Amino acid sequence: MPPTRPSCPVTLTLTLTLTLTIQARTIKAFTTSLPTIAVDLELEAKSTLGLALNLLTPSNNFLRKSFMQKFDGYPRKFKATVQRFLPSPDGVSASDRFTLLYADRTELSLSKAELIDKLTTDADNERLMGDSRWQLRCKIVSWRFAAFSYFMLDVHDLLAILSKSFQSNSLVVNGISRNVNKALKGLKKLTETPGSMEAAFWKEVKADEGADMLHGKCQLEDGVEGRSAFKEDRKQVLAALNDHLIQRYRAVLDDPVLHALHTFDHTSWPSKESLLDGIYDENIKTLYHAFKRFYEPDETLELVTEQWNEMAVEINNSLGLASLKHHELWARMLVHRHSEYPLALRLVAISLLLPVDSSESERIFSLMNDIKTALRSRMVTENLKNLMLWHRMARKLEEDGSLSAQHMACYDVPVMEIVEEYRAMGTAGVRGRNAHRPFPIPTYTYQAGLTKEAKAAMEQAKGHTVQKGQTATGSPKPATRPTAADEVPTPAAAAEMPTPAAAAEVPTADVDNMTANGHFARMGEAATPPLGEHAGTHLPPRRMEPNDA
Repeated sequence: MPPTRPSCPVTLTLTLTLTLTIQARTIKAFTTSLPTIAVDLELEAKSTLGLALNLLTPSNNFLRKSFMQKFDGYPRKFKATVQRFLPSPDGVSASDRFTLLYADRTELSLSKAELIDKLTTDADNERLMGDSRWQLRCKIVSWRFAAFSYFMLDVHDLLAILSKSFQSNSLVVNGISRNVNKALKGLKKLTETPGSMEAAFWKEVKADEGADMLHGKCQLEDGVEGRSAFKEDRKQVLAALNDHLIQRYRAVLDDPVLHALHTFDHTSWPSKESLLDGIYDENIKTLYHAFKRFYEPDETLELVTEQWNEMAVEINNSLGLASLKHHELWARMLVHRHSEYPLALRLVAISLLLPVDSSESERIFSLMNDIKTALRSRMVTENLKNLMLWHRMARKLEEDGSLSAQHMACYDVPVMEIVEEYRAMGTAGVRGRNAHRPFPIPTYTYQAGLTKEAKAAMEQAKGHTVQKGQTATGSPKPATRPTAADEVPTPAAAAEMPTPAAAAEVPTADVDNMTANGHFARMGEAATPPLGEHAGTHLPPRRMEPNDA
């Protein structure tokens, strides 16, 4: 029975890719800062419980401190007193060394961490053990935890190589099994020899005659028990990862159709023409039966195999074609040799259509980060979605030429259609900057309460102007004030005009200042102060107000 068409081979998911990257960075940052984190936890726990001595305590505070110490083989305890300390060469107080003087005049050198442990009483230890911060500190400074962290860095680096290989644009179906097998070999190598990060950890803890010091500052605890426990943890993790990868990619590693797709990897072909002829006939047969629905009844297996062998010989004999990369080779063959080998190239086209990488989804995430930056953090999801869609569709239009510069120049942009649509969105019948105001146009106080006749009189008065004369040399002539005869209002307008008392509210001097400065205040508004001797001379003639008559 011919094999069925294989399901699309799925790569490591994007979630796994992001998780691997984030976890690797987190573990690396943690291992680098582990001494500092341990000191901070210790300081926080002891400060909360009222225990003054910690690694950040000045070394001078330890001088003359004493405690009772019991040694193996001696029935009694000996009193020890801190005599002096030796500062650390790197200037870190936590790495200082202290000299103890015992009652029998013997001396002993201890690190600061060891001295703090000696000075801490049993009652203090019980209080510390009940504090969650101290419990966390004890876990992260354990030998087993530190070694496992460095080991996981090597595992993440190996899996990251596998994950990034699936994000490449040049990945093909036959490359999946190659990458998976490479990862499995790397895991097998880790079971035999430690990776680079784990090897660096072993080098540090073995320094100073196996003092188990990390970065020369952090004393790791439970070294003997931690070594045996870490060995078992390491073995179980590698076995679980190996089984998981085999189970996850079983379809890729065992499927006969996917194995037959290796035929299109021209870099693995034999160089001799005699060896190439007929070597892949079985694979072509497997692919033909798997994708037979894409062939007509008269397009037989013999025709497909014959075209394939002729095409393979042509590629193998051409140095220019054989030196091309996978996608470049088959793209050229599909464009220039499609009429000669249509049946064989149909299988090649099917293999190229199988999605095997996550590069497109990676580009979507990159585009999202490019659009929604820190300065646009308040952008809602709907706007972000629309911008991403427009960006993708505009690029497609550019690629097919319908939005390129040669097809759409700047003068072809429908400016007036855009303007008309913008105007239609505003207030009906209103143009300009007031068309899109969210509030009504304001009414000035001098316009309130005026009748139609008064408004008509104001408009008529505003239309009356006094032209400034010019001398022969072009210098301005002094302006003259109009007389009452120059303006004869109608009886109806005169009834609505302000009284002389109201007109006195705007002094003549203020009106002149307004004229000189080029500012014309409306009726009832205060005049602006003068700006200078020649201010306003460049302005058009002044319009008369009713109370200027």
